[in-house]
Amino acid sequence: MRKFRIIVNGRNFLFSRNPIMDKFQKTGNVCLGFHTTKYVLAEDPDAAQEKAVDAIRQELAGEVINPRENPPRMHIEDVCELQESTDIDEKGRGYVFFPEREQDANIFEVKDD
Repeated sequence: MRKFRIIVNGRNFLFSRNPIMDKFQKTGNVCLGFHTTKYVLAEDPDAAQEKAVDAIRQELAGEVINPRENPPRMHIEDVCELQESTDIDEKGRGYVFFPEREQDANIFEVKDD
């Protein structure tokens, strides 16, 4: 198996409640985009992309509430084959989320109590 680094951009992910919103004490639905990097073992670049997208779907399962007529989207930004000697962690590196709608722009502001 070959080693790959896949950079993925997610758009239009509608969340009802998640750890991000809990941290910033927000309620209600929020539409977020994200960037994430996945490291995978695969036969070829196409299989690597598929594994990365499948991993994201599994990680976000139960969190995303998009209706069928307005699905979330993922775009592969970069596929890089790594040297065989490179150590990889297939568990992932987390997500960098950003608001996609004007009404969600303040989600990352911390409330002063």
